[in-house]
Amino acid sequence: MVQTNDGRRLLLFARLPEKGKVKTRLARAIGEEAACDLYRCLVADSLSLARRSGYPTTVFYFPRTASPEVSLGLTCGFPCLPQTGRDLGERMYNAFRTAFRDTGEAVLMGSDVPDLPPSFLDEAFEGLKGHDAVIGPAGDGGYYLIGFSSGALLSSPFSGMEWGGPSVFQNTLRILRDHDLKVHVLPQWRDVDEYEDLSALFDRLKGLPDGTLATIDFLRQRFHR
Repeated sequence: MVQTNDGRRLLLFARLPEKGKVKTRLARAIGEEAACDLYRCLVADSLSLARRSGYPTTVFYFPRTASPEVSLGLTCGFPCLPQTGRDLGERMYNAFRTAFRDTGEAVLMGSDVPDLPPSFLDEAFEGLKGHDAVIGPAGDGGYYLIGFSSGALLSSPFSGMEWGGPSVFQNTLRILRDHDLKVHVLPQWRDVDEYEDLSALFDRLKGLPDGTLATIDFLRQRFHR
């Protein structure tokens, strides 16, 4: 992996693992406490991915009243800033604006793709060399990653969007192209929102050695699978 990445920054979104407020769709199947514990593992795996990638990383945590240590459940070793804004879209847009004060390219991802290959981050940043924006479609119609060059950031893809809906990726891509931005589309990847996503993740990775992914270790211990 690349270890020197001047002018590039990875932005990782994470939130306070509060029972009943994280992974609510999953909680309907596995319970609120298990969903909360699972979310801690998802964040831990996302932080591990960021470390292995070698890209300078800033963690944006939510809610802003929580300390980073409480929000993440651990000391992550990255700069941590609160998310600011009235909804998810505004918080993402503001994170990009903050990053672009001192970097030329930024890629933002959430904490629900624990098995994302590090090569996808490389492709995202490489894509920004010849494109204005990059986006990674998720299997449920959303996206797991979005990035911009500093001069191409728009507010419109982050406003008026039905977050969690089945057309977020397509609507975002249309908005970007309607503004004549050159967009590099990454391969599709499955994020973890529903029980079916979690089951598919485990079936795909259950052969991993212990200690490779916290999410898989948790599933083995919690559900004896």
